[in-house]
Amino acid sequence: MSYSKILFGSVYCGTGSVGRIGGGARLNALPAWPIGGEDGLPMLPLVRLGSEFFAIPTISEDFMLTVFLPQPGAEGFSPTYADRIRCGAAEQGAYLEPENLSAKVLLHEKSASELRHPSSLYLPPGEIGLSPMTDEELDREIADEVNGIEISKQFGREHWLNDPLRISPRYHLIAQLNEADLAAFDPAYRGIFNGGIGYLYLDYRIKKLQGGEAGLFFIQYPKKEADSGG
Repeated sequence: MSYSKILFGSVYCGTGSVGRIGGGARLNALPAWPIGGEDGLPMLPLVRLGSEFFAIPTISEDFMLTVFLPQPGAEGFSPTYADRIRCGAAEQGAYLEPENLSAKVLLHEKSASELRHPSSLYLPPGEIGLSPMTDEELDREIADEVNGIEISKQFGREHWLNDPLRISPRYHLIAQLNEADLAAFDPAYRGIFNGGIGYLYLDYRIKKLQGGEAGLFFIQYPKKEADSGG
């Protein structure tokens, strides 16, 4: 099995663009734009992936997978904001509950052009590319019994910054996004995960879905003193 790291660039990176970060969303109309649960505001597009991201046919060429985050408030990308997209502390041994997550992973028809909601903020746009892991990165990916490598990557195993979480077997990891890699592309991303990592999971039933919520997205960040959450 091959392992690839995710690269972020202003034009394209790796062997070509397989997705996009920041910018708007390829939705057909404003009514399809997801609204945040706590503040009732249009959500912030973080990453979108098309069929080209997957090595085997997974979603239709006419569809796209987009991750939306809650809009940051006046505090910006603060620890308070990161707590909103962090996984809630589950009881020991319990599975992570999707309904407790504030981010949304939507499968939707891909519009011909990018749409921007007039009431939403936006992140600097960039392209997502893939590049094979180096031998050293591959060794680190498989060396530990629990954790994979911490870099942004396609598939592979999670690099947990806190205790490993139990995820329903209905979902599988398709991407890990390290804030350090995002901030290296553009400093505007600094603090979005409170110095941590975002984990994107896809529903195994994706081929049967006609749209709507199709996965999970949450973050972990390094524990601070007196911080016991994930």
